[in-house]
Amino acid sequence: AGGVRALVLIPTLNNPTSHVAGPERRRAIAEIAQRHGVFVVEDEVYKPLIPEPLPSITAMLPDLGFFLTSFTKTVLTGLRVGYLVVPPQYSIRAASILRVTSWSGTYLPAEIATRWVED
Repeated sequence: AGGVRALVLIPTLNNPTSHVAGPERRRAIAEIAQRHGVFVVEDEVYKPLIPEPLPSITAMLPDLGFFLTSFTKTVLTGLRVGYLVVPPQYSIRAASILRVTSWSGTYLPAEIATRWVED
């Protein structure tokens, strides 16, 4: 009723409650977002800390989901490298916005982190 366009959430170890949304809740969120055409920004920086494999909300929303994560909280504090996965139709726009609104990462740590992911 309020014209919501986007939902930003941390479904794993949300601060300050440490709540973890289970698989059923994640599916329900994706279904509601799909039904109402609401974008979902899923911040999963803490997901590697839990042993239970949980589905990604944004994977269920290929046209509406933006997934982000970082190495800083779970791998190495000084490795200040993050990743954003966007629907293909938003990739150029997202890259342009990030270029003009954020600091550039240092290239060597970004290359190291990327190679770890690819390996």
